[in-house]
Amino acid sequence: MAIAVDLMRAARDQASQRFQIFVPFVFTAIDVGTTAMRLFDSRLGVSSLTLQAAPANTGNITVGGDASVRLNYGITLVPGGSAHWEITLADILQTLGWSGVENIVTERTPAAFNRFRQTRLEIDASQFWVIASAAAQDLTIQFATLPRY
Repeated sequence: MAIAVDLMRAARDQASQRFQIFVPFVFTAIDVGTTAMRLFDSRLGVSSLTLQAAPANTGNITVGGDASVRLNYGITLVPGGSAHWEITLADILQTLGWSGVENIVTERTPAAFNRFRQTRLEIDASQFWVIASAAAQDLTIQFATLPRY
């Protein structure tokens, strides 16, 4: 009688990291006021980001790229409006290169797979700032975390 051996066990990650690949979406909501605020206090690398103003809001929410964001100068979300950013296949190919589209970027492409030194493309969600035209405006945030592989 032979004992079954799991030869791939050493190559797999812990269950929590595999779970992160299959369920990468996170939802949260914040109240936006008349003072500019940052979406996240520290750096957060995501592969997609969606912002949606609540339909019941009484004012507009403006989204900008730094602390100097001001009303109606940037992306303005009316009540129920949304904005979306994501890393696309075109972004990946432009950065990493692909011989099929005649874009070979050898200096940034790893010669061999190394799980601790991967080239990652990400959107830093902490670089987004918001401000509202009225106090206590609801904003829903959906983002996808970066998979491990």
